[in-house]
Amino acid sequence: MTSKVFNHWPLLGVLLVYTVIMIELIIGVVSQTNGPFIYPMDDTYIHMAIAKNASEHGVWGITRYQFSSSTSSPLWTLLLTVLYSVFWVDDRFPLVMTLAVSPALIALIYVTLRRTLTVPIRIFGVLLLAVLAGPVPALALTGMEHVLHATFALLFVITASRALTESQRTYYVVALIVAPLMVATRYEAVFAVVLVCSAFLLARRWLKAILLGVSALLPLAAYGLWSMSHGWHFLPNSVLVKSGLPTSLHDMVLHFVLNLPVLTFFHFSQYAELVLLLFAGLISLVPLLNGSRRWDESFAGVAIGIGMILLHVTFANYGWFYRYEAYLVVLGVVVVFPGVVRLFSDSRQAISSRPFLVLFVAFSGPFIWRSVGSLAIAPVASKNIYEQQYQMARFVRDYYPGQRVALNDVGAVSYLSEVRLLDLYGLGTLETGDRRRQNRPNTETIGRVTRKAGTKVAIVYDKAFGGRIGGLPRRWEKIGEWRIPNNTVCADDTVSFYATEQAAGSELRRNLITFSPSLPPDVIERGAYINFSLTAR
Repeated sequence: MTSKVFNHWPLLGVLLVYTVIMIELIIGVVSQTNGPFIYPMDDTYIHMAIAKNASEHGVWGITRYQFSSSTSSPLWTLLLTVLYSVFWVDDRFPLVMTLAVSPALIALIYVTLRRTLTVPIRIFGVLLLAVLAGPVPALALTGMEHVLHATFALLFVITASRALTESQRTYYVVALIVAPLMVATRYEAVFAVVLVCSAFLLARRWLKAILLGVSALLPLAAYGLWSMSHGWHFLPNSVLVKSGLPTSLHDMVLHFVLNLPVLTFFHFSQYAELVLLLFAGLISLVPLLNGSRRWDESFAGVAIGIGMILLHVTFANYGWFYRYEAYLVVLGVVVVFPGVVRLFSDSRQAISSRPFLVLFVAFSGPFIWRSVGSLAIAPVASKNIYEQQYQMARFVRDYYPGQRVALNDVGAVSYLSEVRLLDLYGLGTLETGDRRRQNRPNTETIGRVTRKAGTKVAIVYDKAFGGRIGGLPRRWEKIGEWRIPNNTVCADDTVSFYATEQAAGSELRRNLITFSPSLPPDVIERGAYINFSLTAR
């Protein structure tokens, strides 16, 4: 029994490394925030707010007062809602969920690598690289859906590749089950489904292509129709606003055809790991192109991976705490690197240790840099959220419960308080989201929607409303600012407090003065309320 367990030492070793890193990260976060565990992304609290309102008030919305389609991961938010409903609302549940999913992803990577790499030390090296470059530890710390998405994406590509190249029905059935779960976890998963369905169509396997497409799109369609029944759009505002996609199918096609070369160059120039994955993927297909090898599951996986990278770069986001492209990085390391090794193995029967080491070092450079960066930034990011969004949430909770407040970062505030928010960015408010999608937000619009909503206070980033928007309404009175040092994850290091009506200015000033002593010591306060407080003394 002991020997059988030891045969899997690469998996056990990586799980041990992952566990140690997670313990260190959690301790690092708590030490940065002087006690409370704070997630390094404000978006985590959007999931938590919706789940809280759904479980406690039966309202699927970022606030308890009305429906809002503000989550780009309906399945993750639903799972969190179930936990909140069965147990209780707890800040730690999102972290528990990612910590539960991460070992499953690591085990899946391990099983996949054992099919292509036979030497244990090589399996250990590539497995560790995939986990750290993901970066799975930093993603687990966010308490968001990206680890689950990477798990489903890898499982789908593996089973779909085998279904395309082998006759066993089991692989297709698994892909059929995984596809809707993957799409419900992240909408970018549609890219993989489109590619696989296209491959089935090219192979003239019409029924399988249709069944797979329908299965994958079923949860998306169900959620979309439910959202429309509440007066919202088919796709969540979080997808529509953040993706920046054109509003019509015609414009979307033009966007792809005309902008793909520019977008590819621009984005790939910033993300060396995606360039390397694409380049290595094309190299690994050489045996297929020159006729020395026949099409098999490995080649199918690499081809699907290349297509996913190109589609994601063109139509989706990446960056912003490593999370959006994480599934591509994990998939690329697991599928593409063994393909490159196989290319050399084909020419030498069995690649020796030295060439493998050279290949591994050459391939892993950008990914090691990515993993080191993620581990360094994660605790600092949590401190940023603690010093900015968490303090905003405490302020609104203490002084404006149940009142209307305009914001452009809404996660922590909506989760920790009972605010009636107006989301000027558009994730939680339909009208402002539509204006942003149509490139029509302006000073007049901002003034009109805040007056219509009866909002008296705004807590926003000034920089978010400059440029073509033209700034915030002049009649707003700026009462003060909070600035955080060493910002790594917040959209801006300075958040401003405005009285949108003259009568609200004195109250806002008084509230900021009263709240000031409870702010973390690193937060820099500036503005009229500071000067007023000093004069009063």
